[in-house]
Amino acid sequence: MATLQEGQAPAKRQRWAVSLRATLLLIVGGLAALVIAAAGVKLAEALHDRASAQAAEEANATADQLMAAAAHWALERGRAGVALATAEPATAATLGAIVESRRAGDAAFAAARDSLRASGSPVLAARLAEAEAAHRALVALRARVDEALSRPAAQREERLGAEAPAAITAAIEATQHLRLAAQVEAETAAARLAELQSLKHFAWVMAEFAGRERATFAALIARGERLAPAQAAQLSAFRGRIELSRDLIASYAARPGAPAAMRDAYRAAEESYFRRFQALRESVHAAGLSGDRYPVSAAEWMARATEAVDTLLRLGEATGEAAGELARRHAGAAGQRLLFASALGLVGLMLAGGAVAVVVLRVSRPLDRLTQTMTAVAQGDLEAEVPALRRADEVGAMARALAVFRDGLAEAARLRTEQEAARRRAEEERRAAQVTLAAEVERALGEVAAGLASSATELRASADALAGTADRTVEQATAAAAGAAQAGGNVQSVAAAAEQMAASVAEITRRVTEAAEVARKAAEEARATDDTVRSLAEGSQRIGEVVRLIADIAGQTNLLALNATIEAARAGDVGKGFAVVASEVKQLAAQTAKATEEIGGQIARMQSATTAAVEAIQGIGATVARSSEITTAIAGAVEEQGAVTQEIARNVAEAAKGAEAVSASVGRVREGAGETATAAGALREVGGEVARQGEVLRGELARVIAGLRAG
Repeated sequence: MATLQEGQAPAKRQRWAVSLRATLLLIVGGLAALVIAAAGVKLAEALHDRASAQAAEEANATADQLMAAAAHWALERGRAGVALATAEPATAATLGAIVESRRAGDAAFAAARDSLRASGSPVLAARLAEAEAAHRALVALRARVDEALSRPAAQREERLGAEAPAAITAAIEATQHLRLAAQVEAETAAARLAELQSLKHFAWVMAEFAGRERATFAALIARGERLAPAQAAQLSAFRGRIELSRDLIASYAARPGAPAAMRDAYRAAEESYFRRFQALRESVHAAGLSGDRYPVSAAEWMARATEAVDTLLRLGEATGEAAGELARRHAGAAGQRLLFASALGLVGLMLAGGAVAVVVLRVSRPLDRLTQTMTAVAQGDLEAEVPALRRADEVGAMARALAVFRDGLAEAARLRTEQEAARRRAEEERRAAQVTLAAEVERALGEVAAGLASSATELRASADALAGTADRTVEQATAAAAGAAQAGGNVQSVAAAAEQMAASVAEITRRVTEAAEVARKAAEEARATDDTVRSLAEGSQRIGEVVRLIADIAGQTNLLALNATIEAARAGDVGKGFAVVASEVKQLAAQTAKATEEIGGQIARMQSATTAAVEAIQGIGATVARSSEITTAIAGAVEEQGAVTQEIARNVAEAAKGAEAVSASVGRVREGAGETATAAGALREVGGEVARQGEVLRGELARVIAGLRAG
């Protein structure tokens, strides 16, 4: 398994590798540049379209104003014409209506004029100058019209009836020419192409209706007929359509961006048809209306009219060629845009493919392999090979981090194994120490318990012996009391029974000596019992010390278990098993402490009972000592009585007193013997209690030792 030690890099990294961050940033930057470029183009188009829309809106508003001016001036023309044709002077209402039409028309023209001046177009400047000149002429004529309307028809200028409508019409036509020139030029190729196609149609309209006019006049000239009113009206309609188409084409041809071929064709048509041929047409038209002889023959009319109409046809052809050229340029531009869009799309596709390749080859697959390695490491395969360690990008950094993580897990596993082995060794050592401690405690407390049981047995035996001695002392004291009573009753016959009394005194001396000996032995037994009970008290104190030692051991074990629990918690999942063992050790220590506390209580009660036994035995010893002293006194009295036996007769009265003293002494001996028997019974009970407490101590000790051995 390859490992990465601290401070050690992979054997050899790829120095040329670009980081994933830089690669992805480059790809995203390229895609963003494409998007920004496309957005920039669209933004420029949108700005251009907005500017065109605003210009179209302004042009439309200007056209509306010029059309409004023409409408109001046309109303002025009609009202002024009617007023000039009336014989009476114009009324105030008529003059007010005329002035209102003038005011509205002039205001609309002024607004349109101000808007057109701001454009700065040279074409519009020429048309605007023409319109302003026509308006100034109209304004100058209005003063004459107003003066004429204030007088009767006989006092008016005759020519005002024709001049006023002509001046107003000239102003209207000038404003409409200005309106057509002010139309916004189409910006898109499709719109310009549609416009050229429309102009081509208008060129055809001019040629068609000029041809119809040519045919009509050719027939009239050939037949020598004059122009009928219906034919005149029809020719006027033809001329109106021709003039309308002419105005539209003229406004387009006057634009700076108009195709040169179309402009040249229009100029040629204007020169040929609308100037040179126009004079012939007007003369033929006038002859037709008046019935005079036509100035040209039908053949000459056809030749000259055809020559002029051909310029209109060439204008249509030039307009069509301009439309075709525009269409070809539009197709070429569209092809360039298509090529540019295709290039952008290809670059975008390449960038997208590069991004996919980078994501799949440099990100997705290596990350999949790293994920598989991470899964294997997470499942405990610490020998899993980590890929991409030599890469110099983020994936390589992740791989090296994974290798460090894997090595860290391996090291942690090794440390965990060592800790588990150390824990097992510590557990075995702890158990061995517990077994040793249990054996030591069992041995020490066994010896104490055995000594306690032996002392209790000896105490009971001593109590039994003391009780037997006390019983015999009572019997002997009773017998002595009876003898003393008999001696007191037979004082009168003492002299006669002196010899028997001497024998009795001798017997009493012997008995008293035995009683003294028994009392002495009882005192020795009491001292021995006192020593035994003191030894028992010392043994219970040693047991208490051992119990305190066990309590200290339990406390230390509990502290060690607490420390082990804390260390196990720090170790996390690794220390869970050790935490369970530490918890069990802590519980066992708590149980040991509780059992030790109970044993301590039992020992305390045993010490109390032992102290009571010591005090009782000390009392028995004192009583036995008093009995010994009394017995000694009795022996001395008996010896004294034996010494004065020969003087019994002489001292009978004193003998009676001595007998009474003996009776009293024997009573006290009997009382002392009774007290000794009572103390012996209490001592026997103490010995039994000591034996029972020893059994309890032995049972608790066995339970504690079993717990230590099991723990």
